[in-house]
Amino acid sequence: MSSNKKIRNRLNKLFEEIKQTEEPVVLPAEKRSEPTPAPAVELPQKPLYTRSLSPDTLTARPKVTVTESTYAGASTLAVPFQAGEMWNMLQLEHDTTYEWQEEEQNLVRQVADQLGLALQNAQLYQETQKRASELATLNEIVRAVSAQIGLKDVLETAYRQIRALVPVDAFIAALYDEKTNLVSYPLVIDEGIYYDEKPLPLTPTNLTGQTLISGRTIQQFRTPEEAAADTAPDGAIGNKQKTSGSLLFIPLKLGDKTIGCISVQSYTFFAYSPEDIALLESIANQLTIALQNAQLFEEAQRSARQMSAVAEIATSISAILDIQNILNSAAHLTQRRFGLYHAHILLVDKENQNLIVKACGWPEGDPHEGKPTDEHRISISAPKSAVARAAREKKAIINNNVHADPDWGGNPHLPNVQAELALPILAGDQLLGVLNVHSDQLNSFTDIDLSNMTTLAAQIGTSIQNVRLYEQAQARARREQLLREITARVRGSTDPDVILRTAVREVGQALGMQTFIRIGTAEELAKKPGESSPESPAPPPAPSPETGKGKKAGHQPKKAEGEK
Repeated sequence: MSSNKKIRNRLNKLFEEIKQTEEPVVLPAEKRSEPTPAPAVELPQKPLYTRSLSPDTLTARPKVTVTESTYAGASTLAVPFQAGEMWNMLQLEHDTTYEWQEEEQNLVRQVADQLGLALQNAQLYQETQKRASELATLNEIVRAVSAQIGLKDVLETAYRQIRALVPVDAFIAALYDEKTNLVSYPLVIDEGIYYDEKPLPLTPTNLTGQTLISGRTIQQFRTPEEAAADTAPDGAIGNKQKTSGSLLFIPLKLGDKTIGCISVQSYTFFAYSPEDIALLESIANQLTIALQNAQLFEEAQRSARQMSAVAEIATSISAILDIQNILNSAAHLTQRRFGLYHAHILLVDKENQNLIVKACGWPEGDPHEGKPTDEHRISISAPKSAVARAAREKKAIINNNVHADPDWGGNPHLPNVQAELALPILAGDQLLGVLNVHSDQLNSFTDIDLSNMTTLAAQIGTSIQNVRLYEQAQARARREQLLREITARVRGSTDPDVILRTAVREVGQALGMQTFIRIGTAEELAKKPGESSPESPAPPPAPSPETGKGKKAGHQPKKAEGEK
């Protein structure tokens, strides 16, 4: 048999054995107790490492090297092989000084090449399996979060799924509002305890702010010494008494826009591997879509609730025919249905110079609830008043952080105000008043609130105008009825004196005041009563039906009983 055929047979046998190593080798029972034979040459008890060379630093295939070992007169044969993109070295050692033949070197070289292919296939298989496992995990997370429609439900589902994959002692979800520059924290969990954190301005110096600004993942691994020294990290939320050892801040990106981030933290040091970070980044990409859908759903739900509230308030006040009752009902229902800290309605005075507080809506249980207003006046020209500005400009004024506004004058009756919205109440282009609402939460009023509140202010204006038109119509109807009655009574006599006295009496009663009729020429009527020309004597008074003469035709209201 030729040497080449021997080599091929040995190679085939060797790689048959390599394939079988996928399953663990179980020794027969009779051999399990046999001790491992001692090696022919005692080697140093040190770990052995394979050497890999990167293609970036390697320009040619490494050469086969044959060397003599430095111990026990052994000799070695080192053969390079490639596995993926890395070059490795297969080294054989002979226990005595040995001259490696060309055929043996060829055999080892072919073994090394096959070993490289086998290792590469194993690596690819492991990567494929790992990728399949990650995709299965991602699909499960997507399925789980997609089944939720509430923002907090989506985040809590993501938290539970992530906790099953990597160590999680603290989990923080942060959402950024570009319009207000505020960061809200809809979910903060630290060692199973939920924390309620208020929105805060974006801070570029802390890790959350850096993640939101850069749009990149930020990782921080503290040593025990660093964690012990950093007892009050910048921007810490949740349990501020403990310092995390491992922190990941992963952006939530929608296209090129960063809408928030999630932070996964552990009190264990160096808890996360690069593979963990890559997996969490993939989860964050899927989570962003679910969060966007949840936000849109909640906005739609909020808008629907507010539109329903506007319809309810409009229906309620449209059936009221008294302006004060309209204002009381509108202020009360606005505060209740919109969940506000306070609401009040102001009307313009007759001179269009001042706004007068006419109705207030207080929270349930507030000591002011149910009490009449003090009709506080605010000048329309007041420079530091949102309601005055809304009246002057006839447009809505929104302030989502009143304490940051130097023009905010404050209100001693409303100590917890954080945000304010003032809307003009109009009838066409005519200013009727202002609807002023307050919240005890920062960043409370959105475009949805502005749109629905504008509709509500218009409904209040329409109801006020309708009542005023109704009252004018009623007054006009009463005057017309009275005119018809006076005309009928006047026409019931042919005596001029009776006609005059009847007219005076009826008009005086209708107007509730003293009424006189003077008869004379235009020149005489131009003079004041009782005034006469020096050339002519004053005319005698018109005769009275009771006396026949000496009285003017007139009417005086009846005096109350006992009045002199």
